[in-house]
Amino acid sequence: MKLELTQIKTMEKVKNKLFIIILLFLCSCQFAEPTDFVLNSKEEGRYAIVYDCENGIAENYVDGRLQHIFPENNILVVSYPKTSGIVDYRFYYYENGKKIEFFMPTHKKSDNSFLAFGPTRTSTITYDKDMFYFGKDYEDKNNKDFFDFARYVDNYIKEQGLKCGKNR
Repeated sequence: MKLELTQIKTMEKVKNKLFIIILLFLCSCQFAEPTDFVLNSKEEGRYAIVYDCENGIAENYVDGRLQHIFPENNILVVSYPKTSGIVDYRFYYYENGKKIEFFMPTHKKSDNSFLAFGPTRTSTITYDKDMFYFGKDYEDKNNKDFFDFARYVDNYIKEQGLKCGKNR
């Protein structure tokens, strides 16, 4: 009987420690800010966000959601750092003045007419950027388009003389 009581106390200690470990894990999970990615039109192609730039666009919120509104060159340069965590992303484009939501291919509402692929986080030594592809059935077997666009974004930052990330 004494052995059984010792076993029960040991099991309770293990159970309590496991509960504390799980609780600590759940509390350490972060949620990224709810974010809307907005295109001015239903234009298929690559898009990028470059974070933490000296002359970048300030944070803009609508109904508690961070707004990333892409300019015509598809490169959005923002003044704030990238947040990380569990995401709450929504994607929109404008058509005839109407804001239309579109989805990632895995979303139950996606209809394959216009989809969101990404973000893919890439970093240089000095700054972070997220890259997307918006459009139909994306296929880039050897990642050539991806790397070409990444270089295009890096060249744009350099040509504009923007100070981003560690270069600020």
